Amino acid sequence: MEAVWYYKRAELEVMSGRMRAARDSLSAGQAVVDDLGPSDSLMVARCFDAFDTYIHLGMTELAEIELARCDRVFIEANEASIAASVKARWAELLVSLGRYEHAEALTEASESATSFDDPDVHIRCRINRARIERQHGHHGRAEEFAVDACARADMTDWLNLRGQARLCLGEALAAQGREDAHREFVRARELFEQKENSLLAGIASRRARAGR
Repeated sequence: MEAVWYYKRAELEVMSGRMRAARDSLSAGQAVVDDLGPSDSLMVARCFDAFDTYIHLGMTELAEIELARCDRVFIEANEASIAASVKARWAELLVSLGRYEHAEALTEASESATSFDDPDVHIRCRINRARIERQHGHHGRAEEFAVDACARADMTDWLNLRGQARLCLGEALAAQGREDAHREFVRARELFEQKENSLLAGIASRRARAGR
């Protein structure tokens, strides 16, 4: 569908740092939705394909509105696995905004709703938990969750998610003053570069230089 294509294009444009073009693609996708009306497939596209785009463009309020709407719709449709994925991403957003209590509740709900063989949800939830534990000063627990996220992610070919797991582990190690944090940030950068995600590669590179 045309709108989905625009959302996917916006994601690629954000990865390459073309923020203005990404905003234009999101607007074009929304125009198609406004013309045709919403559908479940378009809601999934907005939650999953456009999620990172919303975040990196600073459109966090819109991202949360979309995620909350999708969560409600898929629960009502008895689509528990999709709702679990939505909750994991919603929790990820809330962690980035410092709303840890709500993020933890959503992470727990996501884990309880998903199947044991859904790696995307389990990886995202462990990244969320690692960052929540780190914020609470529980550095050992944060490292355990981050290591588990990396192990699970490395069993997939999802370069962005593997890079995010390595970034998370680097953060957990850096919080303990560990020198091996640098290695994880470098590995994250390499994975993002392999995906041609210059935006996240730049973030990983800056953290490698700063050591945190």
